[in-house]
Amino acid sequence: MKAKTLLYCYTWIFSLVAASTAWAQNINRYNTFSYSVNEGLLQSTIGDIAYDRNNFCWISFPNGIQKFDGRDFTIVPIQPGLPDDKLVRLFRCNNGELLISHSQGISKYLVASNRFIQVYDLAAEKKAAQFIGEDGDIVYCYTLNGEIVGIDCRNFRIISTVKSGLPNPASSSDNRPLFSSNIIDHKTTIRVNDVLYCWDLQKGQLIGRSAPIKALSPYFLRMRSANEVFYYDYITNNALQLYDFGSNTSRTVIIKGKNDKIIGRCIIFPWQNKTLISFNESLYEFDTANMALGPEIVNFQNQPIGGNAAIAKLVEDNFGNICLSTVTAGIKKIIKNNYPVRYYGTLKKDDNNTILSIFPDKKNNRILAGTSGNGLLVFDTLQRLVKHIPSVPGDGTALSFNCIIKDNKGNYILFSNSNDKVWMLSADLSDVRQFPASSMSGQKLGIDYFGNPIYQDEKMAITQSQGRLYRTNFASSTCTQHEFTTSYTMSGLYYHGTIISHANDELIFLDAATFKELKKLPFKNTGAVRCFARDVTGNIFMGSNKGIFKIDSTGKMLSHLAKENGLPDECIYAMTLDEEGALWCSSNKGIFKVKSDNSILQLKKKTVCRRTNSTPTLWQRLLMVKFFLVV
Repeated sequence: MKAKTLLYCYTWIFSLVAASTAWAQNINRYNTFSYSVNEGLLQSTIGDIAYDRNNFCWISFPNGIQKFDGRDFTIVPIQPGLPDDKLVRLFRCNNGELLISHSQGISKYLVASNRFIQVYDLAAEKKAAQFIGEDGDIVYCYTLNGEIVGIDCRNFRIISTVKSGLPNPASSSDNRPLFSSNIIDHKTTIRVNDVLYCWDLQKGQLIGRSAPIKALSPYFLRMRSANEVFYYDYITNNALQLYDFGSNTSRTVIIKGKNDKIIGRCIIFPWQNKTLISFNESLYEFDTANMALGPEIVNFQNQPIGGNAAIAKLVEDNFGNICLSTVTAGIKKIIKNNYPVRYYGTLKKDDNNTILSIFPDKKNNRILAGTSGNGLLVFDTLQRLVKHIPSVPGDGTALSFNCIIKDNKGNYILFSNSNDKVWMLSADLSDVRQFPASSMSGQKLGIDYFGNPIYQDEKMAITQSQGRLYRTNFASSTCTQHEFTTSYTMSGLYYHGTIISHANDELIFLDAATFKELKKLPFKNTGAVRCFARDVTGNIFMGSNKGIFKIDSTGKMLSHLAKENGLPDECIYAMTLDEEGALWCSSNKGIFKVKSDNSILQLKKKTVCRRTNSTPTLWQRLLMVKFFLVV
């Protein structure tokens, strides 16, 4: 599989294994980045946010302006053409020009020369004008003295100044009017105190007003049509209100799927071919035809996009990514090209969904997942839980399955380390029964914590659980165990009729046909080997607690990669190779790729993927499966 597809697999895998603290819900995961004072943000309280034509993100604060290039935050100081930087308002014109409204007027940013020119003077008012929006190449602004000013975006000349006659806000000059987030047929809605006003920008006149509205929110207005506007109040928690200036009536519009939590902030935002809606810290896809919430957009940790803070504003950059400001927690960025991560879990929040093993059955469109103490979960490819087997009849043990294989008849063989038994689940999922298993030495059958498949053909399969190997014969429906070491080991590799493992500072070579030991070779300073991989030329890679060891089929060490060679981390949990021969590794510091020339590409952002406290051999198993769910 290609590296990109492989990365998709990684993110899917990590989301599944991280499911111990999550439960099934209608969600879409997106790669999300968070920025606060720790990353260089001036402060976590954001005034405004906008992008310029070069895709720099501009952020205003009560105490200044910053420009963000995706890596570094840069202070934008007061300078010629920009006489003030406190509590400024930002606006991007449709032609890409960036305007900054401040206490002295409005300035335009000149991208080519990285400087400013002032295009409108408001020195007498000492308060930044509010941007209403752009309509027909004209940007409309509202000044402190109630004038609506039109500025031509093509030449930045003032083309109209109209006294609105709207009342001043009741409390203070800091309580400014609120304008609808969109303009339809030249109409905008303005909230002043507890009254809504409909204004025709082209005609420069008031065309409607509401009666006073009880508990009217000062944060949200969205035009539905030229005569209708959405708002919300602090009385009804699961609905928006729709005011019709034509009939001078208001009605409640229930938002299907909305919880009963009070609405502190709300935004409706068109994005690509979708409409999004935010309530407080949560962001959803929005079915505007049915007024229903769609999937919630969350990060890769299943957390709301806003974290613990309400979403204050959404903007889109030049590449379709979303940047949002929060009330108290800085900014977040949502990457449009989302990895197609799917979540599989049970409906109960308190269920133990820590995953020890996984088996994707492409033929039957199933995902089988063995848990630690919660039995077997069987999902279909629509992420629905179709079967849950926490225990089996006659055995009340809470089962833990560390390895799953499928025989040549379509039945599933399950290895349980909670009761040291092997079970068979019928192909139609209707019957679970104990599978005959015994030890070659006559000792009691034992199954340890880690488990992984080693080899399989049409007649039999070889699996491993730490120092034990198991041969499952499909014809006789029997499983036999052979213990090849009592020392701690975690994984193994099948290579041309030989099984290679590592324990007690030694490489162990076993005959795959008889499980007899062929030889042992000293191999120290690994800190324990967690996983194996091999390339098409026969080289073998061992992932350990002290980096990556490359050996040949005889056990001779060819090279060793550690931190001094550039590895981000030496604790390697899983490895696999892509078609180009690059070695992909999971570690404590995320995923990284080692190319044939030993150059390293690290995917270190925690929102992409991060190791969880799970079975290292599970990672090896998962990373070597060609997932059919990735689209």
